[in-house]
Amino acid sequence: RAVVHSLSPGEHGRARLLDDLGVELANVAFVVPAFGEERFVELGLPSNLVNVRGRVERADGTPIRNAELRLLSGSQRRSVWSAADGGFQVWLARSQQPVELQVRAPGFVAVERQDIAGGSGELGVIRLLAGRTVTVRVVDEAGEPVDLFAKPVGFEHIQQQCLGVGLWRWPDLPSDVEFYAMVSGRRFSVFAGAGVDEVVLRVPQVALVWAPQADLPADAGVPLHEACVLLHPEAAPDAPEQLSFWPHDGDPLRVLPG
Repeated sequence: RAVVHSLSPGEHGRARLLDDLGVELANVAFVVPAFGEERFVELGLPSNLVNVRGRVERADGTPIRNAELRLLSGSQRRSVWSAADGGFQVWLARSQQPVELQVRAPGFVAVERQDIAGGSGELGVIRLLAGRTVTVRVVDEAGEPVDLFAKPVGFEHIQQQCLGVGLWRWPDLPSDVEFYAMVSGRRFSVFAGAGVDEVVLRVPQVALVWAPQADLPADAGVPLHEACVLLHPEAAPDAPEQLSFWPHDGDPLRVLPG
């Protein structure tokens, strides 16, 4: 029951009922009555409404308070938080667009549940395992740091910390996790097993490629894109250095002195 005050008599308004994801369940127009009068507006609950509920606990069964429960459906996002006893409940409308639930708490590995509004709504106990922090260092074949973003598979949404060039610290990760970085469309990865708190992710050497233009001097060029350096083994010792692109982009280009 909601009571609305301080509206001008005769003013037109609407009462809307939304679920916890912001989906409109009912919408009724009304006219503000005269001073001293009351008007009741009835909003009917749809039959596709489901009460999603559960409890967030540690591995030992103790409740986790203020765990974030993030609801995602298409472009819609909404968060609620667990109570002191770890309990939570949200009201959602069943629809063709499934609702995903992400459960997060600092110091714990995040958990996901799919299509939480598709069943009875009873999720039971969601147990979060203690997470760990892993530092990943991105270097080239010579061991020099490379300014690339290394991400953990399945946990890209976590708030990470950049400690320097190619140096990243990721919290709240599981015991086994894979890190990866992309170079010119190719993926390079490294695993961090249980008990390992720092790993090195090696990638090929990266260079800027310069493509000559007709209206520029012969020793000039314009930056084309990043590419991994792959020297052609069949080139003669005195031939200009050549490289190939990933993905291949026609004939190799000459690397101009810089």
